Order: sequence, then structure tokens, then C-alpha cells
Amino acid sequence: MVLLLLNGLARSGVADPPTVEQVNQALDIAELAAQHDLTKLSMEAISRALRYGTPTVSTAAARVPMVHSGARVNTSLPVPSSAIEQIHERIPATIFRLSKQWNNTAEPVDVYRALKEVVLPPKRPREAVFYNMPMKVNPLQPDRMPPTKSVAQELIFWAAKADKLEELRDDLEQALLQDSAEAKLLALLCAIELQDGNDLNLRTDDIQKMFHAGMNRQTAEMMAFAGAAIQQSGKHPDVAATLLRLAGLALFNDDSTAPRGPTADSPTRAVLLAAARSQFAVNKQKTAVELLEIYLQNPNGSKSPEPATIQGNNKVETVARELHSRQMLVDARRILGDAHANIFEQRYRIRNSDGDAQMPVEQSETKGPQARLPEIIAGSDVKTQTDIADRIWVCRLDTVKQTSEILFVLPDCLNAGSPNVSPDGLHVAFDATFPGEAVTSDKKIYVAALDGTSIRTLGRGTMPSWSPAGKRIVCSRYSPESGVWILRADGTDARLIDSRGWSGQWSPDGQMIAYTKREAQHQDVAVYDLVEDRFFSVLAERDHLFSEVFGNFSWSPDSEQIVFKSDRGIAVTNVLKTRPIELIFHGDVPFAPNLAWRQAPFTIVFAPDYRRLEGERLHYISGKTSAPPAYVKGQMPDRRNSDATWMNNGRTLVYISKPQK
Repeated sequence: MVLLLLNGLARSGVADPPTVEQVNQALDIAELAAQHDLTKLSMEAISRALRYGTPTVSTAAARVPMVHSGARVNTSLPVPSSAIEQIHERIPATIFRLSKQWNNTAEPVDVYRALKEVVLPPKRPREAVFYNMPMKVNPLQPDRMPPTKSVAQELIFWAAKADKLEELRDDLEQALLQDSAEAKLLALLCAIELQDGNDLNLRTDDIQKMFHAGMNRQTAEMMAFAGAAIQQSGKHPDVAATLLRLAGLALFNDDSTAPRGPTADSPTRAVLLAAARSQFAVNKQKTAVELLEIYLQNPNGSKSPEPATIQGNNKVETVARELHSRQMLVDARRILGDAHANIFEQRYRIRNSDGDAQMPVEQSETKGPQARLPEIIAGSDVKTQTDIADRIWVCRLDTVKQTSEILFVLPDCLNAGSPNVSPDGLHVAFDATFPGEAVTSDKKIYVAALDGTSIRTLGRGTMPSWSPAGKRIVCSRYSPESGVWILRADGTDARLIDSRGWSGQWSPDGQMIAYTKREAQHQDVAVYDLVEDRFFSVLAERDHLFSEVFGNFSWSPDSEQIVFKSDRGIAVTNVLKTRPIELIFHGDVPFAPNLAWRQAPFTIVFAPDYRRLEGERLHYISGKTSAPPAYVKGQMPDRRNSDATWMNNGRTLVYISKPQK
């Protein structure tokens, strides 16, 4: 019976796309087959259903319910999705679910061939179909680039797993696909995966030439995804800037011509802002400013009517921050107008011509118009938490009173983490990135007053740790050479101590620096003894228990032990004496956020990888027992809280609080 249904999908004659009902039936078969471990039948149902292209018709009559309010139709209710819209969302969602099962039961080359018939339907040789999940932003965070996922990405994943990437790229060169923007973007995704810089530039040039011929919304969203992915890698920033610009313009044009204008969850605004920032990153200020002007517009071309308030998701505020932080005062005044410009110039304490106040510029290897410091808003200046709900907060938690307060807000940072409070309790060092910067190689270390009154930077680096005297900091850097570095608290006199190390943490007694180190077949914890000027291994003689040891571990206050995260969970070991390693938490832990150790009573605070919580929450382990971690009371509710660090009083935590995703 199943085979008869599948054979019914294969028609002779003209290769018309299947109906919605036929594809729904095939998807049902694919899911049922997968549930009974009939992997090949599951894949065959998918490929047979979609080898004729995406469904464009439905045999069922459209039924739109009409809800009446009195004698009138209630037009305030959203129009239900059509059968076509529903199937276009079901196809990728079903394939993503099945792909996870195929990963355990199928040969990669078989999955690759099945998905290839979906993305490059053999019965529609002039087409390439991505099958995106809709890219939708959170209306509360309209400037945050949303993720997207498509069957095309799954095809790239399986092609790489089957070692078929180059074959796929060659197939995309077929004459029948030469004018397809989708095929060229797919080839670009192959080039990204193959790390082929020359081919990446070539594909970008091809896409740029085809841009004026127009592209559909799904292609524009995938282009935005590709640009963001390249940007996050820290490589080929010019390519990322080009793709994000083209995607932003295409989405803006699509919104402008849509009968009802953009929807509340349209990603256009976020993509345009990301595009502008990427242009700034490659020193194309003129193009960046043009994109910011478009960002300010409504789809009909008029200027945004939003008031000049300094809160929430105001587009005027965002543009002002982008321009003023780069000291582009003339452009800011021209774009925003005198009234807005006066407000923001006063806020940023900038004078137009011969004034004496200037924006602070970081003293690091980054010079010129790109240099900027994060805006910082003191907690005492926050009127309501609603106004800053979509921003990053640095908070303080009194574990005795079980209450939290906002120390300061970082409204224009993409990410922040690894806080470490100075020994005098007046400052906190942390790492952060701006939107448009790679969350790895572009990270910089900042030092802010705990009351939010000042901020400065120590230049590029991550995971800072103060010396007990507060005069030096150990950190990790990617450049000018990757490794563990020591520098003065003002950022000068940097010295590399180990090019193979990462995530240095200063011991409380000031005599040692511990860090992770990759050895031939395992991950180790190494220690640099500053007193004796020697290095020694902590885990090398322990039978290589851990394949991975993650950074941001913590010393015990007596400087005898460390607690660290690994692929097996959280473990405690003695540094100077050979004692058994104790696993105090068995489970998945995020590799980046802090572990925070308090000696008496023994308490380790961290954010476990609990998927059910839909985001990070601070938990603690009390005593070296097998009891599950307990929730830290008093932390900010309905937020993603992690990266905790103890202050010297042993009762107060400083932590990073981020908005929900």
C-alpha cells in the first residue's frame, strides 16, 4: 500500500509540481517509516514527493472562518495560514526531525542523495529550492538578527559528512542552473564549508551581479544567514558585508512592495542594521550611513515617526549610537535632524567643533573611526526594567538577602561574559563584543566601575582574571599570538606565557596561574608557578580522563584546588598533591560561562545546560555530594543568568543577565 502511494507521486508526461495533499501524504509516510526504523523508505518518501518541486496547488477548497462580532465581521483576527503556507513550513520542519534520526541509522551518502533531490529537484532542472523555516525576529528585540534554518543547510551538512561537497559544487555549475540566484548562493555555502576563499569571492561577485534581477524572500534570508555566518567566523569580512547589504536591500524592497507592508516579526530591520555595522567593520562609512538611512525609513519611504526617547527599541536611538560612538557628528545631524542631534550630543557629551569634550577612544591596537567603547548605563539611572529588557545587564546578588540589583547596563553589546571583580571590590573586568564583531577573535576586555560610572578597555582579549594585588591581569588572546598573556591593569606591558594555553586564572595567593592546554590526545590543566618560574601539568598523570577541559574554571580560596568543566561534567582536583579527581556534577555544562567557588560553606555556582529552562539560570552545588544543583534564589527572573563570580565578602555574586532568546 505504501509503495502504491509513493508510485502515485511519479507521473508521466509534464513534470508538474505535486499538490499539497500529495506531499502531506508523503510526509506522513516518511514519519511513519522512520518511527518503525524503515530508514530507506523514509528517505524515499521525501525524495519522491519533492523531486517535482515545491507544491503550488491544493485540491481542497480554501476555508477561511469568519468570526462575527454583532453584525460585523471581526477583521482584527489574523488570517489563517493557507494550505500552501502550512505545507511550506511543514516540509523543512519534518525533514529536520527526520535528519536527526537518519544521523543514527543511515549512510551519509544516502541522506545526501535524498536531500539533493529535494533542494535540486531533478524533474525541475532549472530550480533550486531552499525550504527555509521563516526568519522571524522577537518583536521585543527587533534589532537582533534571528537565526534561520533551511533544508539547503541540511544538504550542505550531509554533503560534507559524505565527502560530496566538491561534487555538489560541480553539479551546481550545470547550464540549466547558471541563472539561478539560489544555485549560486548554494555554491557559496559550499565554498564556506570548504573554506575556499577564492571561490567564496567568486560566488559573491556572481550574486552581486545577479542582485538587480531580483530574488525571492527566502533567498534573501538565506543570504543574510550566510553573511552572518561568515561574519561570526571572523574571516572574509568584505564578503560578509556584501552579502548582508544585498540581503538587507532585498528584504526592504520586498517589504516595500508587500500589499500590507512588513509584519511585526519581519527580520528586515535587524538585517539592515547588521549590514550597516558590517560596512563600518570594513571601513565603508558612506555605504554604512546609506544603510542606516534606509533602516530609519518605513517601507513607503517616509522617515520613521518615532519620538526621540532614549529607551527600548527606538530606531532613532540606535542610529544615534552607531554614529556618535564613531564620532560621525555631521552624518548624525544630517540624518537625525537638529532636534534629535542636540539630544544625543548632550547625552554622549560631544561638542561639534571647538568643544573640549570627546568620546573616549579605546587604547588598543584598533585605531581610527572604528574605535569605540560600549555605552554604559548606571543601575541608578535605570527608570524601569521594561526600558532595558532587551539589553545585557551586569547584576549583583546578595545570597543572604536573596535579592538582585542592576549594577549597570551594556545596551549596545552583542555579548558579554567572564566577569571578574577586582580585589578592591570597585571594578569588574569582563569580555564583550559589539554587533558585527566575531564572538571569538574580536572580543575585547573591558574594565568598568561597579557603580557604572566609567568604563575603559584593555584591548583584544577574553576571560580576564585579576592578580590578588589588582595590579595585573591574566587573559587569553588570539593576536598578536594566540595563548595566555599577562598584562598590567592598564593594558600595557603584555607578555605571552604559553602559546598553547588558554583561559588563564590567577590563584588567590598570587603565586600561580592555571590554564587549559591541548596536548597530543587530550586536554590538560597546566600551572605556571610565578615564584619558581616553572610550568607543571595537573592532569597529565591522571590517565587522560578528559577529552575536553573548558575554560573559566575557578580556584579554591586557599589556592590548593581547582574546579573545572569537562566533557564528563564538573570536577575538582588538587593542584599540588596527587589526589583522586572528584566528579561533583555529571551532566552537560556550557563551555564558556564561569564557575564560581566559595570555600566555606563549599559552594560552586554555575549555569547548567538544562534545556527545560529555555535559557541559562544560576544553580549551585553545596558540598561534594551527588545531590542535583539547586536554584540560586534571588537572581533576576525571566532572564538568562550565568557567568557568576564571588566578591571577596563571600556572600555576594556578580553575574551577567541577558534577555531571553
